Amino acid sequence: MFNSDYDASRDFPLDEDLRMVNITQLAHELKISKRTIYRRVKSGALPPPLKTAGGYSEGWFRTELNKWKKEQTR
Repeated sequence: MFNSDYDASRDFPLDEDLRMVNITQLAHELKISKRTIYRRVKSGALPPPLKTAGGYSEGWFRTELNKWKKEQTR
């Protein structure tokens, strides 16, 4: 999806929260299971996580999750 030299942090203004949230943290925050998160990602109800180049780690930017939450409350 992105080039290997892509730096996602450049797409956000400097005042944005660039902390990463892993699936365990997100499951705890949303009070749902990790499996439910994967189902929601697959169905498009939740944005897909970003993955490291090796594919071993994945997570969401806090900023993106905040935007997603705002859209859910509309």
